[in-house]
Amino acid sequence: MRIINIIENTAGKNDCIPEHGLCFYVETKKHKILVDTGASGLLVENADQLGIDLADVDTVVITHGHYDHGGGILSFADLNDTATIYINEHAFQKFYSTSRGRRPRYIGLSRKVKDLPQVEILEDGVNKIDDELTVFSDIGDRYENPQTNSTLFVKEGSELVEDDFSHEQCLVVSSEGKKILFSGCAHHGIQNIMEKYVSIFKNDPDMVISGFHTARDRGYSKEDIKEIRNIAKDLTEYESVFYTGHCTGEEPFEEMQKILKDKIKYVHCGDEIKLSEPKRSKSRSRNRDMDMDMDMDNDIDIDDDVDDIDEDEEETRPSRSTRSRSSRRKEEPESSTRERRSSRAKEAVESRPRAKEATEERPSREKASSRAKEAVVSKPKEASNSRVKQAVVSKPKETAAAKKKEAEYVKSKDTAPEKKEETVVVRAEDTVRAKYRRITETLIKRELTFTSMESCTSGLIASLITDTEGSSAVMKGAYITYSNDAKVLHGVPKETIDKYGVYSYETAEDMAFSAGAIYEADVAIGVTGTMGNTDPSNDDSVPGEVYFAIASKFGNRSYHANIPPKHSRYEYKLAVAELVADKLIEIIGK
Repeated sequence: MRIINIIENTAGKNDCIPEHGLCFYVETKKHKILVDTGASGLLVENADQLGIDLADVDTVVITHGHYDHGGGILSFADLNDTATIYINEHAFQKFYSTSRGRRPRYIGLSRKVKDLPQVEILEDGVNKIDDELTVFSDIGDRYENPQTNSTLFVKEGSELVEDDFSHEQCLVVSSEGKKILFSGCAHHGIQNIMEKYVSIFKNDPDMVISGFHTARDRGYSKEDIKEIRNIAKDLTEYESVFYTGHCTGEEPFEEMQKILKDKIKYVHCGDEIKLSEPKRSKSRSRNRDMDMDMDMDNDIDIDDDVDDIDEDEEETRPSRSTRSRSSRRKEEPESSTRERRSSRAKEAVESRPRAKEATEERPSREKASSRAKEAVVSKPKEASNSRVKQAVVSKPKETAAAKKKEAEYVKSKDTAPEKKEETVVVRAEDTVRAKYRRITETLIKRELTFTSMESCTSGLIASLITDTEGSSAVMKGAYITYSNDAKVLHGVPKETIDKYGVYSYETAEDMAFSAGAIYEADVAIGVTGTMGNTDPSNDDSVPGEVYFAIASKFGNRSYHANIPPKHSRYEYKLAVAELVADKLIEIIGK
């Protein structure tokens, strides 16, 4: 069995790019599995860097409905439309966060995910997929959930209430005589999850791979440290080895390692967890002791004077069934849980400006055509019949220099009769400007006029076109439509946004068509998407996801791209501008 991290917050000893998110690749005798997909399409690039072919994956399990665990689903589905994607029935609610004192921002899954034909919705309870894979939910909360859950909400009607994490589910992989428990962020509390596991399988898992959701943005109080240490003390009762990362935080990990010692390890982006032959222990014959190693350093100093576990304590420790942990159990009656959540939610958002709410519920798209639909962008009397998606391609690996460049993954929907591979690499700003100079010169030479309607690029494409002398002969005008209202005001049908979402092929197409029709231009561009963060005004936003369309006298085409994480919004915009430039050059010629 192989277990490799593809996405995690921190960099490991490889060329993988970290991001705030989580994704593991698991390979057994029967399956090739993804546990979560990270926050964006970055999993495609990192998987390629690690030599993992995502097209071979047959099973995906999403641990809960937050974007940093399911934001890469659409990018994965572009490459692999046969793998079954298991998602809990409650994971498609509208989830929000108020972390760092910000106004509520949407952190849920893209609305397009539910329409994927390969998605299988799991009901609460224990779901046995086969003899290797079991998914369980309905975890319960006998022990307090992590305090960091207090900034996480779900929208019920027009009100935000505290998330009860009914959408959280765990995967158990049983292979080669071992049982591995995957638990995403452990929003229910890792103690509750461990107890649920034991109630199902009647023994301890050999390994637990999970974040603990103990990381805080503004440091740790004495109470926070006490809570973290209590979690570690509870975990010493289990004969499992814990691998953690993502939402655990470095300081909480160090505190827990002082207590759990070598029973807890940190997983970085790109790390592989290696399982060696188990060593039998005389004192714990009912469980397998594991001698495990990882491709990472764990040289964190341990203070022996802080909550150390006595080496002889194991012999005298009471069993789990009799030991009292009342100091860490919830004292609040179960009947008051919903009232408490609603009250805490109101307090958290009372003085903050509310995100703009949709006035209508968006209808679902037909599953069979949700990812490869008929073209809708057309000029009057010039309809395009159909388009097929071009394959997302991998980062080139031939040279060391190529490995350092960030890859862009672009899916094209056009009239070509067959799929093609293409590689789009982000270049320096001067190279992007050179491309637009060439485009403008070609437009002038061919006496073609140009316009654009831009959202996420904020007019950058129009600016690059007009940087070349003589551009007034081709630029008819342009729009920056940063809000949904602005798009509708300039000709994008409100029905398109309501039905397909503002981030979609259809909206990009209608943006290009509307601008082209108003200015009667030969070439029109429409661009919509999300840069580094989710959009609080639109529930279907996924960080780094962009749609753009080109409507022209040569045909109408639309594209989808996932931009890897950048250091600034300008870098995101420049990356999108280059993608558009490359497609323009293909269409109008060099």
